[in-house]
Amino acid sequence: TRTFEPLDNDFDFEEFFSDVVGVSVVEGAPVENVILHVTDQAWNYITTKPLHESQSVLNSKQADGKWEVRLKVQDNYELRSLLRSFGDSVEVMAPVTLRQEMKEYHFQVYRLVLTTIELVQLIWNHGVQTIQVFHSMGLQDGEKTIEHFFKFTIAVSAEFTESIF
Repeated sequence: TRTFEPLDNDFDFEEFFSDVVGVSVVEGAPVENVILHVTDQAWNYITTKPLHESQSVLNSKQADGKWEVRLKVQDNYELRSLLRSFGDSVEVMAPVTLRQEMKEYHFQVYRLVLTTIELVQLIWNHGVQTIQVFHSMGLQDGEKTIEHFFKFTIAVSAEFTESIF
């Protein structure tokens, strides 16, 4: 249990939050040199609305055809959320730890999308097979076929979801 301790009257909020994007200060975390490579689209936004007060930019494109943006900040939740909001328009070049975190996050999203696509394909394939079976059984009534199809789809979805999670 933590006890509340009031701040000193001379507590400097600007200084306390100066090294972070947002308000999540991680006590003891180092202030790091973050290097980003950004596309033209992100460049236009980032240069008119800086990500942080420490932001500096190189006014020439890099070898990869992107622009370089530098920040001196702590790695925190808000920084990662902000960078993710740019999608593939922003690539973290340094520090290595932040680059790896972002890479892992994007891989997880990719896996989730791939899993969703696989689930839709599975449902579609089973749905087509189910409708064919119902028709072969003489269940030509559209409503009845659709009702059975959706009951089957829900069962397959639940089974598939349990198997992957």
